[in-house]
Amino acid sequence: MRWLMAYNLPTSCSSCNAFPEAASSTPHTQPYLILLSERELEVLQCIMKGQSNQTIADHLLVSLNTVKPYESYSLAKLHVNSRTQAVARANELQLIEGERDFSPLTCI
Repeated sequence: MRWLMAYNLPTSCSSCNAFPEAASSTPHTQPYLILLSERELEVLQCIMKGQSNQTIADHLLVSLNTVKPYESYSLAKLHVNSRTQAVARANELQLIEGERDFSPLTCI
């Protein structure tokens, strides 16, 4: 498992409301942690490359029924509802930089 630090969109800060003297004119970003397994990152990387679930399964040498839960877990952890949203969120949070190699079978 790997913890990834990600930053949410700017939000209001409750401590600024409690301590007005500490408030600033710029909004704060609230950090949150996302826990993605290596396999979830591999599947996410393949999704970002536009691979179908069957192609992902073939590349990772697992069954289609194994890929689908990893995709679902990744979507849930990224708080999105679709593969397109997952790609956008992963790019926004810079979860996968460039061509990081997670395994010898990383998607082509």
